[in-house]
This record gives sequence, C-alpha cells and structure tokens, in this order.
Amino acid sequence: MKSYARQNVKRAGATAVIAAALLAATGCGYIQDQPTLIQYDASDGVSASVGDVEARNLLVVTNDAQDAGRMLGALVNTGEQSADVQIDTGDATLRFQVPANSELNLDEEQALIDPTGAAPGSLLFGTELRASGSTTSVDVPVLDGALEQYAPYVPGGSDYTPPPEPTEGH
Repeated sequence: MKSYARQNVKRAGATAVIAAALLAATGCGYIQDQPTLIQYDASDGVSASVGDVEARNLLVVTNDAQDAGRMLGALVNTGEQSADVQIDTGDATLRFQVPANSELNLDEEQALIDPTGAAPGSLLFGTELRASGSTTSVDVPVLDGALEQYAPYVPGGSDYTPPPEPTEGH
C-alpha cells in the first residue's frame, strides 16, 4: 500500500513540475501584448478616424508639387447615416458622399488635387478630414509613379524613369 501511495505522490509532484515549467515557458504571452493585435498602416498611406468615418491608406500620387495629384485610399462609413466627408489639403478640398455602412474606394474616383502642393517623397502636412461634425488632422504621404502599382493613377501619366541598368564591369 505504501508504494502505491508513494507513486501517486510522485506522479502528482511530476505533474505539478511540468505544469509549472509550461506556465513559465509560455507566461510571457500573459504579460506581453500580441503583435498581431497592434493596428498599424501596413502600406504606404496613413489612416485616421473622424466621426463615423475611417479613412484608410490615404496617399497622393503626382509627378511634382506644382502638378495635379490624385488622392488614393478608402473611406469607410460605419454609421447608420450617409456621411459628407471633406479632405482639405490646404491647396484643394475634396468632397465625398459615403453611404451608411459602406466603403468608398478613392481609387475608383477622380479625387484630384491641383496643385498637389508637396513633392513626391514628402508629406501634405496638416491635411484636415471632416465628417459628422468632427475634424482631425493627418500628414498624407506624397508618392510618384516609381512604384508600378501607383503609376497608373498619376494624373497625366507618370514621368518617372528608372535609373539606367549598370553595365558589365561597373
């Protein structure tokens, strides 16, 4: 009888040690935020919320600061009513009507800013987003047609020319 009780105590002790080791090894997840839960802008644009509207991946493509540019991104209205959204860059104001509980892709709109007011590689500082009586400010990146996914959206066509290929021996 003694040996049977002793075996149970040993098993319980071993189980407790294994459980403690597993908790210690995986306990960092208990106190550390999961990186997959952190929201960030995974692309080239910026995002912001104003009222019931979420602006996602906003950016402008252009050839030059004095040329026309095109706003790309999406406006998502999570509200129960249609939203009148204004995007004011300082040089131009864009207006959009976003139906309730829907998304408006600016890629499908002619969202032109003329002049752009900032050169490719810089930001449109202090761009104001207005909707539902709320206002917020965001710095919108300005890109050119160097990335082929944006080249078709540059007003008048992209004038970007890639650098020459290196020759052999150089």
